[in-house]
Amino acid sequence: MFHPGETVTHTFTIPFIVSEVSEIVVTYKQNDHIILKKTITSGFEEAGADKTKIVIAFSQQESLLFAEKRPFTIQLNVCTVDGTRCTSKEIKSETGVQHHKEVMTNG
Repeated sequence: MFHPGETVTHTFTIPFIVSEVSEIVVTYKQNDHIILKKTITSGFEEAGADKTKIVIAFSQQESLLFAEKRPFTIQLNVCTVDGTRCTSKEIKSETGVQHHKEVMTNG
């Protein structure tokens, strides 16, 4: 159970080499409305061959968004340092079902 003042962290693994990652924009939505959006530009860790781990810690105020346990969607938009690859990953909180789409750009 969630308690007031408790902090929330979410950990994600993405299919990129750490040195490739420029930034990750993480968007949380409930009923198609954005409830929180964060741009992460540091703190990336190696998570095995060609994988990167990012841990997102939320402030106590941000953590209150998760207190009611309502379903939400998490969208991760990842861009590479040289701008040649972007990927979008969507995760449903209530089912854990993931949808992944990779986009190649012309740098």
